[in-house]
Amino acid sequence: MEKTKTKRLVTVLFALLCTIAIKAADFIVDGVAYEITDSKGLVVAVKAGETKYSGKVVIPETVSYGDKTYSVKKIADYAFSGCTDLEEVVVGSNVESVGFRAFYGCTSLSDINWSNNIRSYGGDVFYGCTALTYAELSSSLESMDSEVFKDCINITSIKINEGCAVVGSQAFAGTIGDGVKTISDYAFNSCVALESVKIGSKVENVGFRAFYGCTSLNDINWSNNIRSYGGDVFYDCTSLTYAELSSSLESMDSEVFKDCINITSIKINEGCAVVGSQAFAGHLRRWPLALRLQR
Repeated sequence: MEKTKTKRLVTVLFALLCTIAIKAADFIVDGVAYEITDSKGLVVAVKAGETKYSGKVVIPETVSYGDKTYSVKKIADYAFSGCTDLEEVVVGSNVESVGFRAFYGCTSLSDINWSNNIRSYGGDVFYGCTALTYAELSSSLESMDSEVFKDCINITSIKINEGCAVVGSQAFAGTIGDGVKTISDYAFNSCVALESVKIGSKVENVGFRAFYGCTSLNDINWSNNIRSYGGDVFYDCTSLTYAELSSSLESMDSEVFKDCINITSIKINEGCAVVGSQAFAGHLRRWPLALRLQR
């Protein structure tokens, strides 16, 4: 008898916790669910609805409900997670924060208007959004957790607006703006569709395996201001045919260009202080006679 009561109590508590975790929306307008996050300041977040979102969703700058108008400043954790029929999202300019796994696994999502006012991304935001081909990071971005665009295997171009302060670990692929000083470890790891990267003139540090396994990468503008490379940065970038080491280079870990089997020309700029251990390891014997080391 006592065991039965205990079991029932545990069941009730579990159900209560689940109810709290999946708290219903405070209101729904035009098919979009909202949660009031600041009743005095009249601020709301977009959250998961009772049914999965699909097609095109417009997140407005403000939303009116009852006799009040709220500012839409956040896309909550899991808001669109698993919405496999979601194709397009218009993000209002008041949105400043996008939560953990907000668009996780939205495999049909191919079109986003990228607001330039987003200040933070949680982790895994667009993880597995395989229909995305383009992405853009806000000039207001201050915080970005890991793997935001992981497994977005068809992204071929990314714009990082001037002023963007961070590129998160294992973030994804693209054009690296003049506001960025460090490309983090794993930032573009295994972005197999990435073909071209423009590195801003202020980038000084490139982290461990930043471009590891980017097998389609064939075009890089080699900034002459890079001071350090972590290990394995371009490991297995088999489409690269040319490499260049900065005159500012002070530190270079091992095997930076390992297994880049099609590099035929290398320029080492005057002033370059180091060439890392086994920097071009693995395939020197395979490279053709056209290989040139320039200074």
